[in-house]
Amino acid sequence: MKILITGVAGTGKSTISKELNKKGIISIDFSDVPGLRYWRDKITKKKIEYSPVNDFRWFDSHESICDLKKLKEILNQYKDLVMTGIASGNQTEYFSLFDKVLLL
Repeated sequence: MKILITGVAGTGKSTISKELNKKGIISIDFSDVPGLRYWRDKITKKKIEYSPVNDFRWFDSHESICDLKKLKEILNQYKDLVMTGIASGNQTEYFSLFDKVLLL
């Protein structure tokens, strides 16, 4: 079974992933996979480098995107997997790749 645990920043998704791995349950956090998630300009759709000094106006004009090809490659490697994280710009495109989606 493939499960996605998602939710807004700070809800504990990464912590859950680490704890599941300690218990022998394979869990991967979006943030731990280079290139799985990236930022793009909402209007031009061009990739943008994220900088932690950005303010809330920056988030209004940019979105976090999941690389669907890379996600499918990961999912194809496992029979059972828990993934944690979010890329809100295209979440409707990848939610269907999971058997269950849990929102924190």
